[in-house]
Amino acid sequence: ACGVYHTAAVTRTGALYTWGNGQQGQLGHDNTENYLQPTLIVANRFENAKVQMVACGDGHTAAVTSSGKLWTFGTGDNGQLGLGITKKSLVPLLIDPESFKHAHVIMVACGFSHTAAVAKISGGLDKRSNTLWTWGCGIQGRLGHGADCADKMVPTEIPTARFGDCNMCTVACGDDHTAAVTQNGLVFTWGVGNNWQLGHSHREACFVPTRIRRLEQHRVVTVACGPAHTAAVTEEGHLWTWGNGSLGQLGNNSFSSQPATRPVAQLQHTFTRIGRCREMDSHLSLAFAMSTHARLGEMSCGLTLPADLVRRICLSAREWLDGPSGTVDGVVRLIGGGLQPLSIF
Repeated sequence: ACGVYHTAAVTRTGALYTWGNGQQGQLGHDNTENYLQPTLIVANRFENAKVQMVACGDGHTAAVTSSGKLWTFGTGDNGQLGLGITKKSLVPLLIDPESFKHAHVIMVACGFSHTAAVAKISGGLDKRSNTLWTWGCGIQGRLGHGADCADKMVPTEIPTARFGDCNMCTVACGDDHTAAVTQNGLVFTWGVGNNWQLGHSHREACFVPTRIRRLEQHRVVTVACGPAHTAAVTEEGHLWTWGNGSLGQLGNNSFSSQPATRPVAQLQHTFTRIGRCREMDSHLSLAFAMSTHARLGEMSCGLTLPADLVRRICLSAREWLDGPSGTVDGVVRLIGGGLQPLSIF
């Protein structure tokens, strides 16, 4: 995962490494030093549990462990650590499981100064067991709690009624907007919309999760956010982007922004089926990335990576929310960066 100036990575064995800018304690090494190479956060910081995923904000980091617990560290000025305080933490601290009503956290995302997580209730008869929680900076509705735009110091649940009583699948955070996908493939966005990053064809803020109407006919399986742009992949394998395109980050062969969701035409013609996780021969494994100024190759073109590299990436990302890849519709990962979203399938 990548923050603005720091990076975190999880190994197949569940170890967490961080490096980069550590001035806010976001590296979790009990200091505010910068690290020039990946450095291990010792396992006892997480009660010796394996780390399953990590997310990075501007100055904070969040990690989910195999026990379904969520740990955060770094700056907490707006409550983005979810610990009930606004002080920074130089080491990973556990968010009280009672904050999630003892549901197991299965996914986390970090914005510039807010955080979101999907939590799953273990057992029970309620099929709507995956719930969405947000906390941190609440300015202009990025937490999705309606007229209440106050900062939240602890995880606060967004009622499932906001999502049509649907089970939550995944969540992503931009600098000041949030996007989520339900398990029936609907996309909801909220927060700041001044760069059209919400996909509603207007630049107004949305204070509650608002469904993107244009994508209703396409079952979406995953979503990712950059600072002010958004991308989604459908079950048919099509990539859609919208929002700020001033640096070419939308992959539409221009530097134009897009007020509404729009498929990336070149990828639609090149790749016809990337929406489901599946086993495939290593020589057929392919990853693509969008870039600007030829950072990853020609602008918006497909980029073939070495088969062995992609095979190792896919093996390390075998888990997908509720179970192994293939049991839930979706690509393995869609990663939103500052300028370059990356999809691995």
